[in-house]
Amino acid sequence: MWLSRNSGRYCHELYFACSAGTNIDFALLFANRTVKLKRRRSAAGSSGSAGAVDGTLLRHWPGERQQAPAKPLQTGRKTCGTKANDGSGRPIKFLNVTKLPLSLRPVKTMPEIKPIQMVDLAGQYRRLKPEIDAGLEQVMLQASFINGPAVKTFATELEAYLGVKHVIPCANGTDAIQIALMALNLPEGSEIITPGFSYIALAEACALLKFRPVFADVDPDTFNLDPLQIEKHITPRTKVIAPVHLFGQSADMETILAIAEKHNLY
Repeated sequence: MWLSRNSGRYCHELYFACSAGTNIDFALLFANRTVKLKRRRSAAGSSGSAGAVDGTLLRHWPGERQQAPAKPLQTGRKTCGTKANDGSGRPIKFLNVTKLPLSLRPVKTMPEIKPIQMVDLAGQYRRLKPEIDAGLEQVMLQASFINGPAVKTFATELEAYLGVKHVIPCANGTDAIQIALMALNLPEGSEIITPGFSYIALAEACALLKFRPVFADVDPDTFNLDPLQIEKHITPRTKVIAPVHLFGQSADMETILAIAEKHNLY
């Protein structure tokens, strides 16, 4: 935006720029500085005409002088935007920045859009990289890969966090499910109710131990095991209800535990 009080022998010019780009830095150069313009009458013009304009830019600090432009940038029309005055009744002219040449317009850059991934293990690693790398280095230096100090420390800290007597570290979640089912000492053919929308791990462990997985429907709002669908699947062979927490949301454990207690199930 360009504001000009173009009346009188001396003019004050004020420039405004609304952009973070560098293409209109020329406007910021003149902000809050005074321009003294000398008016010369054209030899062919009448006494009332303004004639040509030249001038010298006077900065607020000494020792620097720069020639001001002979004419302000034109936009195709003399007044753009809202008319106003400076209190003395003299009009103020506005320069529409959007009418500037392309080379002088502000440059808008779009932020980088990161694709959304279902599982971003690389992103998780980057956030914890220093800690993970230091831990792996210690394990490699000690060469204690099975029940070494790092595994024992993990078990002890997790016992304290959960408030339990024993934690058994496993290589993966499928092993953990298998060990938990084996600890129940269930007879072959026992039925285990689990959500139909889940990973294959629990069904795989059931098949390995000769149990029968029974799939119950899920809540359409959470995709977790729907407590209202459990009791219709309970038979004399049912021994376990195995909910799966999905997408960072816990299943309705209070209701599920109440059903398990009612039917004497694990």
